[in-house]
Amino acid sequence: MRFTLPFFLLLLAVPAAASPRGFGLQLGASFEEDDFLGGIHYILPITHRIDLAPGVNVGTAGGDGALTLNGNLHYNFLPDAETGPYVEAGVSSYSAGPSSDTADSPDATGPTVGAGVWFNRHGGTAYSVESRFGFNGLPTATLEFAVTF
Repeated sequence: MRFTLPFFLLLLAVPAAASPRGFGLQLGASFEEDDFLGGIHYILPITHRIDLAPGVNVGTAGGDGALTLNGNLHYNFLPDAETGPYVEAGVSSYSAGPSSDTADSPDATGPTVGAGVWFNRHGGTAYSVESRFGFNGLPTATLEFAVTF
């Protein structure tokens, strides 16, 4: 038990050069809501194959406006390849429409799963295309194109 924290910190200190790292922009669409969206994300490599990928999107939500917060983990199948697939799992919070209630809770919060492909993974700028599926009232299908600097 006393070695757990130092071992975990050692894992975080190991360079994960196979992954892009940093902020990026994303554009996409949610097909159930006919919602165009745009946002930002941050990619933080945890290990050689696993990245932490939180993000924020704003969308049109059919004219009402929407905000989505995502917290995902990516598992990279080919971490050393320039072009490589990944799967993701996480939690999202989705809120649509104006509200005058300051204590308003999100319209939906729940798990998400998805898959994507990295392009130019080890170059100065990495690109990805991903699809995400939401559960528990979240937008069912989302497709996004992202650029990570």
